[in-house]
Amino acid sequence: MAYPVSQLETTPTARWLADMRRAKSRTQYFHALRTLLRDAHDPARLPTREELNRLTGHDSSSTIYSVFNQDSLVHALDGPPRTSRLGRLDIVAKAVIEAKVWSYGEYRTGWIKALRRCPRWPERTVATSLLHTIVLWATHEPEFAIAGCYAPPYSAVQDLCVVVDGTLSEPEAEQLLQSVVETADGPLGDLPATVVDVVYDRLLDTAFQAPEAILRSLEGQRERVRDVLHLLDRMSEDEVGRALPHGVSVELLRRFAEGA
Repeated sequence: MAYPVSQLETTPTARWLADMRRAKSRTQYFHALRTLLRDAHDPARLPTREELNRLTGHDSSSTIYSVFNQDSLVHALDGPPRTSRLGRLDIVAKAVIEAKVWSYGEYRTGWIKALRRCPRWPERTVATSLLHTIVLWATHEPEFAIAGCYAPPYSAVQDLCVVVDGTLSEPEAEQLLQSVVETADGPLGDLPATVVDVVYDRLLDTAFQAPEAILRSLEGQRERVRDVLHLLDRMSEDEVGRALPHGVSVELLRRFAEGA
């Protein structure tokens, strides 16, 4: 892999979730949200503050504000575009965004454990395994998955950006994962591999076959080519001719290694 797995544990959402797990008042609202969303089963409709207060036993309408305005995920996220967009949402929508990250937490933990056991997985395999994990979350947490028009957990969005090493912007990663969540809500939801197949070409086109991704991949090979050239310099002309494939010359390799 082109990145350390530990980098996934330092994203803004990962740090926020680690701190938030101790906040019992938040989890009370998350459980209430799950119940209300299950009853609604409407991607476009979110519960009201009154419904949440009634289910959580809070009389004051200001309680939800005091809970979700303190150490909020919005404040933890980096970057003006993300913060400004989330900052305009009402308090229930912000709570749903946090609930998605919270409910996805155990699935994400299992995914990272798998990456630690297989540290040499290539980026493409890691990205595909992330899509599989999102499908599992969406099928087991349908209430949170469909809420907010199938928006994915922001932790998964940032994870995908880390995995592809910046070739996707957060909005691009979010759109890709949103299509995964929406597809998982349909008849293909019981077939995670099929859901991933639906978006796989899009993943390749945007993250691994885009010009930036190709250049980054080539850049990673230059050092290996330099090592090969070092060995070729010790060989006779006949040995070099037998070692290299037809049409590949030392000069061609040298130009590539030098970035020409």
